[in-house]
Amino acid sequence: MAAPPAIWRFARLFRILAVVWIVAVGVFLATVAYSGSQLRPEGETGPSTPPVVSGNDTISLTGAVNLSNPGWYSLNDVTLYTVVDEPNGSLLATGGSPVTTVAAGGTTTVPFTITLGLDTKPYARTLLTDDAILPSTTWANATYVRLFAVRLTVPQNVSWGAPLYGLNVTPGAGSVEPNGTALVPLTLTFADHAKFPVDGTAKYSVTSGGESCYAGSLPVAVASGGSYDQTTNAYLRPGCPVSGATLSLRFLGSGWALNPFPVVLR
Repeated sequence: MAAPPAIWRFARLFRILAVVWIVAVGVFLATVAYSGSQLRPEGETGPSTPPVVSGNDTISLTGAVNLSNPGWYSLNDVTLYTVVDEPNGSLLATGGSPVTTVAAGGTTTVPFTITLGLDTKPYARTLLTDDAILPSTTWANATYVRLFAVRLTVPQNVSWGAPLYGLNVTPGAGSVEPNGTALVPLTLTFADHAKFPVDGTAKYSVTSGGESCYAGSLPVAVASGGSYDQTTNAYLRPGCPVSGATLSLRFLGSGWALNPFPVVLR
């Protein structure tokens, strides 16, 4: 029997190789799809550092999300986008991360920064003194093997702990000094419910009847979960009654500062 023509043998080989290629591509796509389906977050690790405050009382909070990639391929060009809402659903803050890579078979900590404008969002300022549960959504955009886009959406409620929870200034009973000034004890209290310490200085000024009466400061060093309870003395000159006076309290630290909090003394 004569051997098949060479072109027939070549066509048969080509068909075999085509089948092998199709199976290989199918297996590759299946493993990519499986790897993509295994991508998941493993919780937030922040914010864990003091806030950075820029002009106009804009606060930047840094934190991180742990992304687990137990699949067989690295996750490239990973970028996080976060939206945080007020409890009523209004937009409160937005955030994002630098571009990074999550290696195959492991977990990578992806840092992110959330920007919060205290001057444009009245509710945001209350977060300095009040705890809250805030709805948020995080999107993780990435590519597998630099070919296939992956998008992970993670809706969750963020538990926010206020760094100056329950901030209060309480005046004590005053006494008249020999020079005619009134010595008034002022007790500053708050609790740090945030994940970062509050270290710095609390500067205060007392006004009454539209006039400046006294200014002073207190050192502040409170660990996360700790509380602050310190008393200082204010010396008010005649004509500066403590009843109804307003105390403006400003916190300053290394690289951060908060605009004054007005507190009416009772």
